[in-house]
Amino acid sequence: MKLGDKMNITDFIKDSFNYPSQDWSKVLILGACCIVIGILMIIIDFAIMFTLFNAQSGILGFIILFIVNLIFLALLNIILGGYGLGIIRETIADVAAPIPEFEFGNVLSDGLKVLVLGIIYGIVPIIIWFVLSFAFGAAVSIATLDPNVIIGSFFGTSLITGIIAIFFSLLAIIAFGRLAETGDVGSIIEFGEIFETISKIGWGDYLVWLIVLWLVSIVIMFIVGLINIIPFIGQILYFLIVPGFMLMFVSRAIGLIYNESKV
Repeated sequence: MKLGDKMNITDFIKDSFNYPSQDWSKVLILGACCIVIGILMIIIDFAIMFTLFNAQSGILGFIILFIVNLIFLALLNIILGGYGLGIIRETIADVAAPIPEFEFGNVLSDGLKVLVLGIIYGIVPIIIWFVLSFAFGAAVSIATLDPNVIIGSFFGTSLITGIIAIFFSLLAIIAFGRLAETGDVGSIIEFGEIFETISKIGWGDYLVWLIVLWLVSIVIMFIVGLINIIPFIGQILYFLIVPGFMLMFVSRAIGLIYNESKV
């Protein structure tokens, strides 16, 4: 299956898989970020539970705990997303470029842009789900209280929302490429250019690439997941290696597929 005139699907996977091995120190840096943030989250969670819950703060304690965890998860996603965007940028600019350096300021700046992208492309399916749920709920309540109809409307709403979410994820991947290439957050909602980029790649080739990437990622995650069998050390090795490796693997693949629109 040819993707453009330069690379086929095997080349994409090989190149993306071998990419992290160019510099394992970057993989370990990303893994260390995951571990440090995870440890801090656990420590602060215990501190919050010990102080607030012992004070019988009830629902307030859960709310504070939720917000703190959300902040830490957002920080982790900002770091990983920002570095991933840098990899995509370097790949688009020069396929032979080395893995970018981990410069914390640039990573945070890029990560905030990625966060905006994630919010925009994630919130639309959520809004659609709420609108459809309300519409179906109102219709069902007026028409009938039959449990089968209620369950059917729920699954129908979820199915439609799922299809829309998949479609938006297809656009979001190319939006990543546009954001990396232009550096302009506004470019992520230039849907005309996004559709044009996918058309240049070829919708069929793009879907094949995405499915293969998804399947390979599952296989990799399953195999490396066996590390977790080793008590304690296995978990440390997993978080030290896997998040960074998978981030580099997927980011490199996005940069490569985006470049196919330029062939």
